[in-house]
Amino acid sequence: MDAAVILALVTALASLAVALANTVVTHRLRLAEAATEREAEAEAVLERYRGPLLAAVFDLQDRLDNLINPERDFLAAYGGRRNPMRDEAIRTTLYRVGQYFCWVEVMRRDRQSLQFREPQHTRAVADLVGEVGRMFADDRYGRDFMLWREEQRAIGERMIERHGEGTGCVGYATFAENYEMTYSRWFGRFEGKLDRNAAMSSTRLRDLRATLRSLVKALDPDELRYRRDWEPNLAGRADG
Repeated sequence: MDAAVILALVTALASLAVALANTVVTHRLRLAEAATEREAEAEAVLERYRGPLLAAVFDLQDRLDNLINPERDFLAAYGGRRNPMRDEAIRTTLYRVGQYFCWVEVMRRDRQSLQFREPQHTRAVADLVGEVGRMFADDRYGRDFMLWREEQRAIGERMIERHGEGTGCVGYATFAENYEMTYSRWFGRFEGKLDRNAAMSSTRLRDLRATLRSLVKALDPDELRYRRDWEPNLAGRADG
């Protein structure tokens, strides 16, 4: 074969190799840029809703502690059938459950950002939110206080309130006034089990309390919003 032809083939192959290498590098760079953008979007969404989600998580774990902690014994104090405060005790508990699912649904709708690959701390929040949903739906705990995934989303949808172009959660007054017409269908089975004995013996509620407390820690690691009074003070930790 003529030397000039061989040289031309070698040159062409070398050029092709360089072009392929450049294509691979460019593709990898674009993938890295897209991943970085998705990470930033996920973190931005979490930051947008961190405050209301944290408040909802904290309020729910606090009420669960009221229900299952013998030292607080909420339903013994307010949940008796003849107690004049029973209705409010039950409705405020259901409201806290609904408020939590509301903010989870709002975040889910915002580009479903927590399904993307995220920074480690954002991933931790997403995993814990998923674990809470699983615990509510898991029938291995039995059927007491069980809410299927679809019910969780239905409750969240009904709790969302529009504020111009933004979204928020309905207030307690609106929830209480419209409970029978709008919310009782989704809460009925859960409400039916809200008595002292069922709550005190519920492994589901105990596991949910623990996971929600882990979620509080993930959302507020430096205790800027809420003190984690359920955690023992560590040596050298300030009490102020």
